[in-house]
Amino acid sequence: VLELGEAFKYAGSVAKLSNISLEETGAVLAFLADKSLTGTIAGTGFATGLLRLQDPAKKAQKIFKEFNIEIKDASGFLKPLNEIIDEFSTKITDKDLPRAISASFVSIPN
Repeated sequence: VLELGEAFKYAGSVAKLSNISLEETGAVLAFLADKSLTGTIAGTGFATGLLRLQDPAKKAQKIFKEFNIEIKDASGFLKPLNEIIDEFSTKITDKDLPRAISASFVSIPN
């Protein structure tokens, strides 16, 4: 429970600003914990990924265009997290998924 609180401390405000519910944030952090990513590592990792989606690097923008992925709605706000995940899972092949995820969520220079 302490690790989850620590994760929320780092991810909570960014998730709220990204319009991601408390329940969705908890589900993501629980998923990360199942993969042995807990506490500050999970919280900062999730927050960083969300921030990178808010302002994608050029490589991420290229991936989104290549696979016709729309992460923002008509108003320019991030789509709900489940919709973004659905876009990735339905439009990107297993072969291209690591490249797409690393370009979208991992620090890569423009």
